[in-house]
Amino acid sequence: MGIAGGVKYKHSGIFFKLSRDWQNIYGSDAMAMKSSEHELKGCMAYLDCRIQGLHTPLMALVRYVCCVVYYLYVSDFYSINNTFEQQQL
Repeated sequence: MGIAGGVKYKHSGIFFKLSRDWQNIYGSDAMAMKSSEHELKGCMAYLDCRIQGLHTPLMALVRYVCCVVYYLYVSDFYSINNTFEQQQL
């Protein structure tokens, strides 16, 4: 799964990523959040191509604001051949 972009979790076939710069790769949490925004924009760009037979994962970006802003990136988690991956993160 990698370490860039934030802390990652997987539960019941759903992939969660809390967008934080916990490994000091991006320079700030704001830049890690920006990376999550670009992941969603990239997926939307593929959909805008309207290529028949091209499928993208179901994705959402949840922005939670209290005293601090948090981004939670959520996506389905299936392998290329449509089987559920049983590996641990």
